[in-house]
Amino acid sequence: TLETLGLLERFEGHLFNWYDLSTLEPLHPRYVSTVDSGNLLASLWTFERSCDELAARPLLDAGALRGIADTLGVLGQIAATLKEMERPPAFLRLAELTTGQPADLEEVILRVRAARQPAEDLLLHFRGEETDPRVYWAQQISKQIAAWNDVIDKYLRPVEILMAPPAQLMSLGEATHESRREALAATFSLRNIAIEGISGLVPLLAFHERREDLEIPAAVREWVDLLVTEVEHSRRRASEELAQLGELIAQSQQLEGGMGLRFLYDEDRRIFAVGYQVAERRLDSSFYDLLASEARLTSFLAIARGDVPVEHWWALSRPFGSAYGRLPLLSWSGTMFEYLMPLLFTQMHENSLLDRACHDAVRCQIAYAQQSSVPWGISESAFSALDRHNVYQYRAFGVPALALKRGQEDDLVVAPYAAALALGVEPAAAAKNLRKLATLGNSALLSDYG
Repeated sequence: TLETLGLLERFEGHLFNWYDLSTLEPLHPRYVSTVDSGNLLASLWTFERSCDELAARPLLDAGALRGIADTLGVLGQIAATLKEMERPPAFLRLAELTTGQPADLEEVILRVRAARQPAEDLLLHFRGEETDPRVYWAQQISKQIAAWNDVIDKYLRPVEILMAPPAQLMSLGEATHESRREALAATFSLRNIAIEGISGLVPLLAFHERREDLEIPAAVREWVDLLVTEVEHSRRRASEELAQLGELIAQSQQLEGGMGLRFLYDEDRRIFAVGYQVAERRLDSSFYDLLASEARLTSFLAIARGDVPVEHWWALSRPFGSAYGRLPLLSWSGTMFEYLMPLLFTQMHENSLLDRACHDAVRCQIAYAQQSSVPWGISESAFSALDRHNVYQYRAFGVPALALKRGQEDDLVVAPYAAALALGVEPAAAAKNLRKLATLGNSALLSDYG
C-alpha cells in the first residue's frame, strides 16, 4: 500500500482526493482536502508508532490467550442463539486452556501448543456450509491458534529448548541454571532477539564456543548445540522482520514528511480552508471554523507539528445549543462523524469540553432516534439515491438539534458505522444499538439502514 501511495502524483506533498484506480492518474477536479490530509497524516503517525511498538513488545504473552478466549466466546454466543446448549469437548478444552492468568511465558507457550488439537477437533465438529456462522468462527479460532504457533516456531523455539534442559545440566553448577532461569524471564521481542540480545543466554551460548575445552556430558552438548542453532534461526528471522518494519517506517515518514499543512491555512481568519482547488491555485471559500468538527484532528496535528500557531485552536468557534435536556456543543451538520471520528486517534480527557460534547452528542443522537422510532447512529453516509451512472449518492445526515445547518430534519438515514464510532464513548448503549440493527437484518458492517 505504501509503495502504491508513493507512486501517486501529489501537490505540495498531499494526495489528491480522487484517483483512477486502474491508471493511478488524478481525477478532475484536482483537489486537496484539508480533513482527508489530516486523517492520512494521523494514520501515518499511528502506523509508525505501531511499527516501533511491534518491534519492542513481547512476541507472545497472555494477550494471545485472551484473544482466543474472546473469539471462542463469540462462537459460544452464536451456538446459544441457535439453541445448541451442549458444548463439544473441544470447545470446553479450549475454554480451559484460555481461562485464567498464566504464570509466565512458559505457560503461555504450553497452552498455545496444547490448543492445536482441540482447534482441529472444533473445526471437525462445526464442519458444514461456509455461510454457517459457527463454521466461520471455528475457522477463526483455528487460524488464531495456528498463527500463534507459527510465532513460536519462528521466534520462540529457544524458549522451548530452555524449558526442557537435560538432567545433566546440574553438573555445570547453579550459575548455569540461574542463567537459564534469567533467559526464560527475559522479554522476547523482535528487537531483543535481533539486536540487544536476551539476558541469560550469553553464558549458555558460551559453552558452545568452549565445548572442545570443557568436559560436558553428551546430552548437555547436544542441548547447547540445539539451543545455539535455534537462537541463530530466530535471530535471523527477527532481523528480517525488523528490517521490513524499518522500511515501512521510512516509507511512511517520507510520505508524511512533505505534507505541510500551512498552505491550507488562512492566516487572517486563523482557520483552515476546507480544501485547495489545484487548477485554480486557490483555497476554497469555505472554512472549518468549529471545534465540533472532524477537522479538529487536522488542527491538533498542525499545531503539534508547528505548521500553525496554537492560537488557531482558540479561533475555532464553540457555539452551544439546547436539546433533550442538554446544552450540547453544536457542529455544522449534527453528524456522529464530526464529534467522534477524531477520537479514533486522540485521547479524550474526562470532564473536558470535548469529553462533554461527545457524550452529549451521543445522548442527543439516542434521544432523536427514539423520538423517530429508529435505531440511532446518524452521520454522513451513502444513501439510496442514484446518479445517472447508478452510483449511490453521499451526504451528511445529522440530528437537527445538534446542527447549525438548517434542513437536517428533512431526511433520516441511520449509518451503522456511526453507532460503532460511539463504542468508545457509550460502549453499552452502542453495543445494544448494534445488536438491534443486526436483528433488523443489517450486518452493521456492510450496509446502511434508512
